[in-house]
Amino acid sequence: MIASGMILASISDLPVKARAPIMYVLGLFFGFPICARYASEMLSKGEIGVKTYKRLVCCGGGASFGFAVGACGSCFGYGSGVLLYLICVLSAVLCSFLIPNDEEICCDKTAKSTPPSVLSVISDSISDSTPRMLRVCGFVIFFYTLSGVLCKYIKNEYASAMLCGALEFSTGCARAMQLS
Repeated sequence: MIASGMILASISDLPVKARAPIMYVLGLFFGFPICARYASEMLSKGEIGVKTYKRLVCCGGGASFGFAVGACGSCFGYGSGVLLYLICVLSAVLCSFLIPNDEEICCDKTAKSTPPSVLSVISDSISDSTPRMLRVCGFVIFFYTLSGVLCKYIKNEYASAMLCGALEFSTGCARAMQLS
């Protein structure tokens, strides 16, 4: 999150048509919160329209490359982690094509400003990332706990793993790893 904040700060003077694809790639590589946050900021500033916002959130809304290949790959094999990541990317792209073509009302309101110093970019990125990381951890803990309570009453291990995966991805992967 800190690295993506620094990257996005360094491209803030680029036109929206250049920043949106960069945000998409960052979302695919670093995971959902990055793309969703910056797409939301651009929408609130009027830099992008609702259609572009929906597509960015949909496309950048999957598991990060590091999580899918690193965490899941270490449990299920790195080939399976890569396959899982590719499935996430393909499903996000497919879903983004299914978003209806709403009328896009937008203009490029990119404001030119003086470039910030390296230290202020690092400081701002750390300050912005800390509450976001805490929110992400809070959601993971909430859905981990919820899946644990709900799965306590499910006798079928496969159904339990599927429910846990639907509520919280890493919990579902951990349960699936325990299956025979």
